[in-house]
Amino acid sequence: MKLVKSLLLGSATALVAVSGASAADLGVKKPSPVEYVKVCNTYGAGFFYIPGSNTCLKIGGRVRAEYYFGENRHQGFNAGSDTGFRAQGHIQLDGRTATEYGTLRSFVRLILNSRTGNAVSGTQQRYGTSTVATGADFAGQAQTNLDFVAFIQFAGFTAGRVGSFFDFYTGDINWQGTGSNGISTLSGATNLFAYTATFGSGFSATLSVEDPVLRRQLVLPGNNALTNTNVTILNGRGSFYGGAQMPDIVGNVRVEQAWGSAQIAGVVHEVAPTRVGNVVTTDANGAAISRDYGWGVQGGLKINMPFIAAGDALWLQAGYGQGTAGYINGGGFNGSGSAGSGVFDPYAGPGVIADGYVSADAAGRARLTLSDTYAVFAGFQHYWTPTIRQSIFGSYSETSYGRGTVPLQTAGFFGAGGVTSSVQWQVGSQLVWSPVKDLDIGVEVQYQGIENNNRGGNYRTGVLPVGVVRSSEQVIGRFRVQRDF
Repeated sequence: MKLVKSLLLGSATALVAVSGASAADLGVKKPSPVEYVKVCNTYGAGFFYIPGSNTCLKIGGRVRAEYYFGENRHQGFNAGSDTGFRAQGHIQLDGRTATEYGTLRSFVRLILNSRTGNAVSGTQQRYGTSTVATGADFAGQAQTNLDFVAFIQFAGFTAGRVGSFFDFYTGDINWQGTGSNGISTLSGATNLFAYTATFGSGFSATLSVEDPVLRRQLVLPGNNALTNTNVTILNGRGSFYGGAQMPDIVGNVRVEQAWGSAQIAGVVHEVAPTRVGNVVTTDANGAAISRDYGWGVQGGLKINMPFIAAGDALWLQAGYGQGTAGYINGGGFNGSGSAGSGVFDPYAGPGVIADGYVSADAAGRARLTLSDTYAVFAGFQHYWTPTIRQSIFGSYSETSYGRGTVPLQTAGFFGAGGVTSSVQWQVGSQLVWSPVKDLDIGVEVQYQGIENNNRGGNYRTGVLPVGVVRSSEQVIGRFRVQRDF
């Protein structure tokens, strides 16, 4: 028996040796260890390390579906529907890396928007002077847009496309109009380079150099002896705004603490008449119409009120500016309309919003006059239960041309009328149910109105231009389902 065991053990040993030699001869390598994705807790929930790097990445997004209803106030060729649908999708990447200078962050969000129906949500085909990915039918009643946010932050610097550092309240508790500050992009973003200095205890200050195009609200022709100048506009349409020679300069001081947040911001904005198509900005004496520089200031306050209910908060905001209607105007029919693109017709809609106007005296001397704009906003949000919240909000804004002649030409397509001021106001409420985390189902209803004035005297004849209404009121609403992930 011992002999048999010895033979068996010897044979097994020989087989193992032969097998090992054969494997070595075939060049078989051991498998590399699997590198699993690791959670990154440094920057909050949802981040993970990109395999093979020290960069933390968070992937997120949003899906939104809406139904819009409200009486359409746009008539004529581009008349819209009383109802409309919208579907919107976001996908975003947030990458962060710890460095000896602090966090290096890069952020990208793509926004795809498809909408039909009412002119408020279906006629814009361009933003600023740039054409985006868009498909619109003959009357602008169906449209697809592509927008994005993309920026880098490092050692206090921010570079890329992101929300203006002038803005404070940006539609936190409402969906339509109020608080838009005139920006006409899906994301509310603009191109900029900025530096933020932090002082501790939540205090910071930012200086930002920003793209001026998206905040333009047109330069209009005046009606004071305009026929005596070389300043002309084909059929009364178009924008006097020309190319930018300087960016917008924005600065703010901000504080964020447990009680809430507050900000004071200012902006300097170039208002530049020029030649656009058949528009010639020289007067009858051949002198060029000089550029001017508008300015604006704005203050905002948010007060957290957990003593009422967790999540409750009050927002207050007010601003004033000359030649900066696109920054100050807090919403309304045309408040976020043209942005200087010349696509949105400022006369066909009920509100006339412009940064300034060009006019001339009887001697043919032309000049640029800046508009005055002020706006106020207030809103309150209350959680009735942890899953049901309601907000109430309102805004009032006015753009005035009373420091000189009335905008809109004396003769031509729109006749002898003019506008001395345009008032916009809105009040509304929103009710949202969140049955599970990151899912919102809600409805919002607003009552809003406008008033265009021509108060007479000094070419202020009391007559409004053809196509511009004196006053208008309407009730609008939206039903929305939204999922964030």
